[in-house]
Amino acid sequence: MLGQDDRDKLAEIERRLAIEDPDFAARMTRPRPVGSRLHRSILLCVVSVLLWSATMVLTVGLVVYSVSPRR
Repeated sequence: MLGQDDRDKLAEIERRLAIEDPDFAARMTRPRPVGSRLHRSILLCVVSVLLWSATMVLTVGLVVYSVSPRR
């Protein structure tokens, strides 16, 4: 929790920001859509699993190739 002094300082900074750069202040006050963050996280997990799976398949393939007898 912020103390009263910190809240006053933050409010003053927000007021100055609204005066100096209203476009930026408007973008910062708009809430971010939750869905975009969630979809990005799911995509990152899927890509990670796919890369891990490909690494495991290649590793097992190389191990099998290295221990198999040559003709």
